[in-house]
Amino acid sequence: MKHLGRRAKKNFTLDDAVVLETTTNTYIVYDTLKPLVHSVTVVHPPHAAWVVRAQVKTDKKAALSLAQLMPQDY
Repeated sequence: MKHLGRRAKKNFTLDDAVVLETTTNTYIVYDTLKPLVHSVTVVHPPHAAWVVRAQVKTDKKAALSLAQLMPQDY
């Protein structure tokens, strides 16, 4: 978490949208990212559980699945 702000500033832009699964540190991450990106969506774990239960898991497929949980107005 210590380097999150520096890495986020380097890698995210105001055109980016982020989806986070709720965990212990969710709102620390949320507060760090919110000023740097277009939007941050927090997802309740049961709503994202099907991503981790998928038989074929790749970062690309997981990212696409989480992106589908973003609000439709983005």
